[in-house]
Amino acid sequence: MNRQAWLLSRFFVAVLICVTINFFEWSSTNMHLVYNKSNKQMEVILMAMKGREIILGILQSGPHTGYEINEILQTRLDHFFDATFGMIYPTLKKLEAEKLVTKQQVSQTDRPNKNIYTITAAGQAVFSKAINEPTSDEILKSDVLMRLYFSQDLPTEQVSEFLQEEIARKEAKLATLQSQLATWLADGMTDRQKITFDYGIAYYTATLEVLKSSQTKLLSSQKE
Repeated sequence: MNRQAWLLSRFFVAVLICVTINFFEWSSTNMHLVYNKSNKQMEVILMAMKGREIILGILQSGPHTGYEINEILQTRLDHFFDATFGMIYPTLKKLEAEKLVTKQQVSQTDRPNKNIYTITAAGQAVFSKAINEPTSDEILKSDVLMRLYFSQDLPTEQVSEFLQEEIARKEAKLATLQSQLATWLADGMTDRQKITFDYGIAYYTATLEVLKSSQTKLLSSQKE
C-alpha cells in the first residue's frame, strides 16, 4: 500500500470514529435501542423530552431566572414531569456552555445579584427539534400497586392501610392541582396548556374513585 492510499484509509477510519462517537453522544440523550423479540430486530426508541429541552421550552415564553424556572416546574409541570431544584442550575450551565442560552447578571441592592437566562436561536432550534419528535409512551411506576399485586398473604387491615395512604396522597395532589389551576387561569394560560391540567385532574379523580371503591369492597369482603 502506497503512502497516499494509507493516508486515505486512516482518514476514513478517523471519520468513522468521529461519526460513531457523535452518534452515541446523541443516542445517549435522545434514544435507546430495544430488541424486538417478535421480529428479532433492534428497534430505535425515541426517549421523552428531558430536562434540558423542557427548560428551553420554558424560556420560549421569555427570559427567566433559575428561581422562576423552578417555580414553573414545581407548579405547572409537577404532575407530569419529575424535576428537582438541584438539576436546574447544572442544566442551565451546560446550556450556556453549548450557547443554547445566554446569561445576564442583574445587580440588586437589597439582595444577591440574579442571573436571567434567555434562549438563543440555536436553543430554539434544539427545542423545535425535540418537540417535533414522535411522542413516547407513558411509564407508570407505582409502589402501592406493586405491593397490592403481591399482597395476597397480608392482612386485610394492612392492605387497607396501603390504599388509605395512597388515597391521602392522591387527594392532596388533586387539591394542589385544582388550586394551581385557578391561579394560573387568573394569570393567563393557553387552551393547550390547560389540557395538561385537565388531564391531571381527570387522572387523580378517576384514580381516587378506583382506590376508594376497592377499599370499600375489600373491607366489606372481610365482614362476610
